Amino acid sequence: METTIFVLQVLLYIIGIILLVVLTILGIRSIQVLDKADKTIDNINNKVNSLTTLFNTIDKVSTGVSYVTNTFVDKATSAISKIFRSKKKKEREEDIYE
Repeated sequence: METTIFVLQVLLYIIGIILLVVLTILGIRSIQVLDKADKTIDNINNKVNSLTTLFNTIDKVSTGVSYVTNTFVDKATSAISKIFRSKKKKEREEDIYE
């Protein structure tokens, strides 16, 4: 009876040691995976930041182009409307004198 208890204790100790080694190996592997994921996330973050500056530059350029085109369109519209207003005024003056 004592030998079976002793054998079972030894088996439990061996299984415990094996489990401890396996869990240690899994812990080390998970730390390595997390380090690789952290490096990948940092790399992606750097690329996104560089794209953010690119998009900010594009936004500033498009805002400038939009301002210039709006100014040009406003001046062209104003000039065209002045031409048509002067024609309408001349027609009204002719109607008044007739």
